[in-house]
Amino acid sequence: MTLSIVALIGRINVGKSTLFNRLSEKHKAIVSPYPGTTRDLITMEIGWNQTYFQLVDCGGLEEKITDDVGANIQKQTRQLIERANVIVWVIDGKSTMLREDQSIATYLRRLGKPTIVGVNKIDKPRDRKNFDTTLTFGFQTYVLFSAQNGTGTGDLLDSIAAMLPHKHNLLNAHIPRITILGKPNVGKSSLLNALKGQEVRVVSHKPHTTRDSGDIEIHWHKKNFIFTDTAGVRRKSHVGLGFVGTKVTQKLLEEIEHAGIMQSLRHVSDADMIILLLDISQPVSRQDKILGALIATARKPVILAINKWDLIPEKQPSTLNQLAQQYHAQFPHLDFAPLVFISTIQRQHLNTLMKTLEIVLIEKNKTVSKDILRTLLEKFIRKYPPKRSAPAPGALKKSLRITDFFQSGTDPITLELNTPHPKAVPRPWLHLLEKELRKEFGWIGCPIFITPKK
Repeated sequence: MTLSIVALIGRINVGKSTLFNRLSEKHKAIVSPYPGTTRDLITMEIGWNQTYFQLVDCGGLEEKITDDVGANIQKQTRQLIERANVIVWVIDGKSTMLREDQSIATYLRRLGKPTIVGVNKIDKPRDRKNFDTTLTFGFQTYVLFSAQNGTGTGDLLDSIAAMLPHKHNLLNAHIPRITILGKPNVGKSSLLNALKGQEVRVVSHKPHTTRDSGDIEIHWHKKNFIFTDTAGVRRKSHVGLGFVGTKVTQKLLEEIEHAGIMQSLRHVSDADMIILLLDISQPVSRQDKILGALIATARKPVILAINKWDLIPEKQPSTLNQLAQQYHAQFPHLDFAPLVFISTIQRQHLNTLMKTLEIVLIEKNKTVSKDILRTLLEKFIRKYPPKRSAPAPGALKKSLRITDFFQSGTDPITLELNTPHPKAVPRPWLHLLEKELRKEFGWIGCPIFITPKK
């Protein structure tokens, strides 16, 4: 299904990124990786009133470009605007008309695409009353809103939905499938029961759709999710391996069979993301670690949900950080996974779990432009110059030349590092690069794979 494209454009510092975060319901702002301007062309899928579309933050349309990266981003921005189905031109409702605004207005009229003038920074009722309509440059559709506090953003989404050429109904869109993994009696079924009572309703099974017995569809804050409870896993399984779509080592398969979780393979393979549920009242077991290894092998986004938080007495401000360090130490291959401490019995922090789930589902499809990645890599190399792995102990390490760096895929997040010596790229250096990527771009809860190639 190809979604309609909605482009957010405007000059710098009018609040496009703040609006982007507000509309995508992100709780951690997507900020420019480099000071001064938003340069990434970041795309996210948005659902509103049973309609889906692709929202793109196009960065600033500056008249004066002082570097090659800026020129390339400007070129990409204009190419994307020409492909967009609807354009939201964000302006500062408290600013005076500038020459750049007139240039953008002339450009949009010449383009002739459906355009909404989004008037930002209308934070108070008096701002709405005092707004000068000449700032809309004669465009018929304009919406007053505050990206900071959210006032009027619903009206903006209504206007966007009304202009879309193709209405992609939520019922026809992909419904995220979430698999809850955990050893017996950690609270998987209790978690689903708690979600039913946590401002959600269970949607009846749609006709002509085959679902597993463990599937349940949940509606939460106008969005649908299919949860799979793996509570019915037997101690021994005779399920074959024909359905496994991921590369699993023979050793890992033997451990899975021994632990009695063979049936979980299909649920992991089919899932859009995984919730690994752990019991805070018990030490991390071998079976927990095997489940973690299974998730890592499957290359799936994951959240670590720690149940029975209510059993921890006298919680201190430092308790969360201490426990988070302990759990990440037990699952080093899942150190990118966010931790959420919950209580299914007391229904504590379930909203936090669902919000985190939504964020991870968005993050797994996030893309970053090639020019931005190249610039980040240049800065990283200046700080950590790469050296080729020595062919023998004590041999002199030579400099490693890197010719290109770009994102080659999403879900999982995959990046390609071009070099004449791909086998000589040190793993510790790649781990450092991954940490830098997460620091700049997030990709919360998502595995990142950097592949050296010629």
